Amino acid sequence: MRLDGSRTQAAADARRAGARERRAALADELLELARDELARLRRPHTEHWGVGGSSPSVLSVTMPEPPPRARRDLISGAMQLVDRHAKLTAMDAASGDLSEVDRWLEWITGGEPGG
Repeated sequence: MRLDGSRTQAAADARRAGARERRAALADELLELARDELARLRRPHTEHWGVGGSSPSVLSVTMPEPPPRARRDLISGAMQLVDRHAKLTAMDAASGDLSEVDRWLEWITGGEPGG
C-alpha cells in the first residue's frame, strides 16, 4: 500500500517553483549588472596609483573613457555575468531536466521513477 504523498508533492512543487522564481530574479539582476558594466565603457574613468618614496602619496587622473586594460576588464566582467545569466535561464528552459534529488522526490511522492 502506497502512502498518500499529495502534501509532500505539493511541498516539492512549491519548492521547485520558488527556486525557479529565485533563479529568474537572479538572472535578471545579472543582466542588469552586465549592462551597468558595459555602460561604464562610455563614462569618464579615474585611475589611481600610489607613489612611494619619503613622502608616499596617491595620484589620480580622470580620462574621458577607460584605457584599453580597463575596457578589457569591464567587457570580460560583463561577459561572465551574461554567461551566468545564460546558464540560469537554460536550467529552466530544459524541459524535464530534473536533478537526481528531484527525480527521487517525484518518485517518492507518487510520480513515475526517472521523470
